[in-house]
Amino acid sequence: MSSSGRDHHAPDELDEVAVGGIGLTFGDPTDIEAHTAELGYWLGEAFWGQGIMEATVRAFMGEHVEGSVRCDGERPVQLSRVVAVVAAANVGSSRVLEKNGFELEGRLRRYWFKRGEYGDGLQYSKVWP
Repeated sequence: MSSSGRDHHAPDELDEVAVGGIGLTFGDPTDIEAHTAELGYWLGEAFWGQGIMEATVRAFMGEHVEGSVRCDGERPVQLSRVVAVVAAANVGSSRVLEKNGFELEGRLRRYWFKRGEYGDGLQYSKVWP
């Protein structure tokens, strides 16, 4: 829920303006035996700190991930693991994942190269039995 009190289950659109996105990537859509997917998301800076992405990840995971998903449009896949990698300096994104039950697995050194500089990544995961 945003600070304005409006409920946004998938706040990709706020007042009909795209402000962010969320989705899953399967490493190889033909190899579903790994039962693993990577979660990715982004949110426009003007909307940071309002709890929007925390709520979006929670809703997305509940509606599309926890249980079976379809990675190729036809076959159901029972995921056992979802991973997400965030920039080590992005404390807000780490908190979004932690508040949604993801656990830190480790630091990926020199994982990012952006604007001429390397940066570390933090890999998080959420697993199911």
